[in-house]
Amino acid sequence: TSGMQNRINAEIEKILKDLHAKTLEILKRHKPQLEALADALLEHKTIDGEQARKIFEASLAQHSPNAPSVEPA
Repeated sequence: TSGMQNRINAEIEKILKDLHAKTLEILKRHKPQLEALADALLEHKTIDGEQARKIFEASLAQHSPNAPSVEPA
């Protein structure tokens, strides 16, 4: 029915808005690390996963000395 479709659409919209907000929060929280990765890519053109992890962790430690290290994937 139309009412059911409207409820489904509203719930999907709510989920997407929540996920969008969480994504922005994560990007803002890790902005220094993302900028460090971008700088490395501009300088070296390519980096591998291990280099990216080291850059991210070094920037994380620099901007938040009490932060836990990032576990490799």
